[in-house]
Amino acid sequence: MKLEVVADIKTAEKLWNLYVPKKNIFDLWEFRWSFNQAFKYKLHFCVIKQKDKVISFIPLWYSTVKKCYECIGGGWCENNDFFKKKSKDLEKVLKLLPTPLNARSIQQNSVKKESWKFFDKDDEVYEKNLKGFTDMNSLLMTIKKKYRYNLQRDYKRILDENSRILWIKDKNEQLRYLSKLAELSIRRFSLSWTEKSTFEDPREIECFKYIVKNAESYKTRMLIVEVDAKLVAVEFITEYKGVWNVITGANDFVKTPGIGNFVTYLEFEKALSEKIKVLNVMQEDCGWKHRYFDARPMLFVKS
Repeated sequence: MKLEVVADIKTAEKLWNLYVPKKNIFDLWEFRWSFNQAFKYKLHFCVIKQKDKVISFIPLWYSTVKKCYECIGGGWCENNDFFKKKSKDLEKVLKLLPTPLNARSIQQNSVKKESWKFFDKDDEVYEKNLKGFTDMNSLLMTIKKKYRYNLQRDYKRILDENSRILWIKDKNEQLRYLSKLAELSIRRFSLSWTEKSTFEDPREIECFKYIVKNAESYKTRMLIVEVDAKLVAVEFITEYKGVWNVITGANDFVKTPGIGNFVTYLEFEKALSEKIKVLNVMQEDCGWKHRYFDARPMLFVKS
């Protein structure tokens, strides 16, 4: 078994399109590449061969911020796969990977159970399968009574507070609102959190601008909420193969308490109206996602 490392962009893209199955948006080269267009990290695509046959393909980059190797796209990208399922080979494959390594958000269902011992548990992904739901009432009945009440209460209250709701599909408008998303996030974290907003680094919002510009096989849209003519929430959503991913967002919960529930209700309502199959709100519970979404286990490997 031997390792070959590919750093050339054109070769990396060819390998990606050859081995990655395009099952979800994170499998698309134009989506993943958007992050590297902003960060310009050095690629470290691992091609592992056995008797000249490729048995594993692991696309990494080296983060100069975190000082480690990660799956390309870093913390923004989920549903990673090592594209190798046999446990007897997987242990050897892992030993060939570069260090320090922090490869997160690996799909547990893509790894055979006997191989889980080589990984650690990562934060779960939260999503809701919308198949079979015909309207909001049927969906709401799957949510515990207390949380259902809170969701409906905040939705009705904010709807009556001189609110304005915009669904933005135009790319130029999205680019304009992405800058507002970053400003809102930075302001929120500065007032209410001990840690800084990820958007303090201007490259982070540049990633999303490239995602919008590169959108061809997938779609992007943004949800904008204003109350009394003031921006209180911005959500960035992608769509691919009937799945919505709420990739990032920011809101002013100080000015508008309950805005998180309001946005969640709007996203459920809109997704149902457009017959979306799955609404995904990404990894980490953040203290609320378990109330409305189902958890899907993920793995990570660190060395």
